Amino acid sequence: MKSKTALMAILVTSLAGVIYSGYLTYNNYWGGGCEKAIVSCSGGGQPVEIFGLPTCVYGFFMFLIVAILSIIGLGQDKKTYLKSIFVISLIGTLFALGVTIYEMWIMENPATTLPACAYGFFIYLIALIFASLGFRGMKTTPPAVITPPQV
Repeated sequence: MKSKTALMAILVTSLAGVIYSGYLTYNNYWGGGCEKAIVSCSGGGQPVEIFGLPTCVYGFFMFLIVAILSIIGLGQDKKTYLKSIFVISLIGTLFALGVTIYEMWIMENPATTLPACAYGFFIYLIALIFASLGFRGMKTTPPAVITPPQV
């Protein structure tokens, strides 16, 4: 896959993540909390918080950073931005996976659906896959061969 195509796919994916996590953040602060959300925010109706903030806030900003990097990367050095996107997507994937495991098995989430972080995990995973495919599609030039001077 070409790096430009990968960056476009990452942009679409990350914008979906921004909208999704933005919706959850809005619901947690102004929309009536987890009980009123379309997807389960956590077990027991209260959001899972880290340092006093719901986890969807962290997801929102990580998705926003990935979206901004993909926009900038479309016009700049694609390899540098794909590396940054890969790292942030890997962190987001691990973060969402950890929170999902916490919500489902440690908190023993009574909800019958997947928690919200599970969906965020899949969105991050897609961005991570596109970033790695973008690397694979980049053309690499072999190092220049230096020949010694002829005497």
